[in-house]
Amino acid sequence: MDVSSLSDIDQLDGFCKLMDDSAFLPYSKEDFGPEQARREERHYQVLDEVIDHLLADKLLDASVKGFRATPYRQGYTRYIKMLGHSISIHYDRPNWSDPATEETPFWIVIYGENYYQPKEYQHIFRKYPDSYLGWINNATALPIFAPTDASLDEIAKDIEKQILKYVKEIDEDEIASSV
Repeated sequence: MDVSSLSDIDQLDGFCKLMDDSAFLPYSKEDFGPEQARREERHYQVLDEVIDHLLADKLLDASVKGFRATPYRQGYTRYIKMLGHSISIHYDRPNWSDPATEETPFWIVIYGENYYQPKEYQHIFRKYPDSYLGWINNATALPIFAPTDASLDEIAKDIEKQILKYVKEIDEDEIASSV
């Protein structure tokens, strides 16, 4: 085989993968059943429950004042301020369907107080594998993993722990770098 043919084959292979990833999948009868609607609704319920858990923990001094739940074409977002951070928690299909990121529908973006992600946070994010770094609204997003075979309350508690872990890592790094 000619060496120049290898690059053509690689290019064709890449094009085929792109077509597979973006192809419209035909509907099946199951796509229109009530179970499909319930599955979709679960993602929204999880984020709402997580926000309720965070607000119930008085030590977090959490607030959603001035924020609304925000559905958008490819997902759903809840906003909250707590522990000196502005946070957006997402059900985000683009990151979920991206083969380069972790397989989870849930993502978090942690900002400074006024929904601006300081450049210093990038130093913290670099410690994670590339598959942990999603992108939402020009900010780095981190994955949140929902446990399987768990109740809504158990899922919300687990996700709350993950969110607090990410916030703690940012706060600890900021303290260490200011010393």
